Amino acid sequence: MPTTDLAFIPPGRRPFAEGVVVSFATKRTLQAVNDPYYRGYDMKYPDYWLFKEWEGEFDGYVQKRNLPALSLVALPHDHFGSFAEAIDGVDTIEMQMAGNDYALGLLVEKVSKSPYKDNTLIFVIEDDAQDGPDHVDAQRSIAFVVGPYVKQGPVVSTH
Repeated sequence: MPTTDLAFIPPGRRPFAEGVVVSFATKRTLQAVNDPYYRGYDMKYPDYWLFKEWEGEFDGYVQKRNLPALSLVALPHDHFGSFAEAIDGVDTIEMQMAGNDYALGLLVEKVSKSPYKDNTLIFVIEDDAQDGPDHVDAQRSIAFVVGPYVKQGPVVSTH
């Protein structure tokens, strides 16, 4: 989005602390559960800062012991782009991949060291197969499951 667009919100590193709303739910029913400080799909914005926003909200749930039964967290740098506009040096394929992996690792570590570690499952999915079909199926993608209920070692290759 061009900086001259009236809807443009510059990427800040700590929107909650800065009091800058960066996200708006498009459906009225989602407004009460949407984090207005969690920046949406913006390839200029490193996943680390998305993790930091999520972390602040998660810490509040831990403190109040009221973690929702379901949370959806998007870390979009499993895609690449906006290198020229990227902030904080996350401006190459390698940096975006590493930033995405780092943010995901921080999220898993945070949950694994929390009071919710014994009853939380984290499902990690790629949102598409990245560049079309492979030799098996066009709908196949990478997925990970992290948590105390996961069997170690099995590989599931069925729909």
